[in-house]
Amino acid sequence: MRDLDESSAGIAPANTPVRQILNLAHLRVFTLGPGAFEDEILGLFLGELPKSMAGLAASVERAEWLAEAHKLRGSALGVGAERLAEAARIAEKLPVSAPDARRTALSELASAIAEVENVISALGSPTK
Repeated sequence: MRDLDESSAGIAPANTPVRQILNLAHLRVFTLGPGAFEDEILGLFLGELPKSMAGLAASVERAEWLAEAHKLRGSALGVGAERLAEAARIAEKLPVSAPDARRTALSELASAIAEVENVISALGSPTK
């Protein structure tokens, strides 16, 4: 399934100015291309996403919210999940005392996570 056409998997070409769901060119700089190591990295990434969302949802203090959003942003940037990283960057800036904004951020993050999970699944990589 690794021969999947990237455009059909919802992956924008590397020169696309729009934030990509998954920037494979970025990821493959570190994994040296598709294969077992890439699958392992993506599997670890996917496995951490529920923990990150649970941590954000349970955050009471601003420092907790910021730490969880920042951790999510960093891991998303590391694998090239650009849209998710952008949603986490926006979440980082929210005050924890703004419940409506916080709910919206959690919803946006959940949507971005679903997108990246779908793309990784279409690549034939492990899902969690």
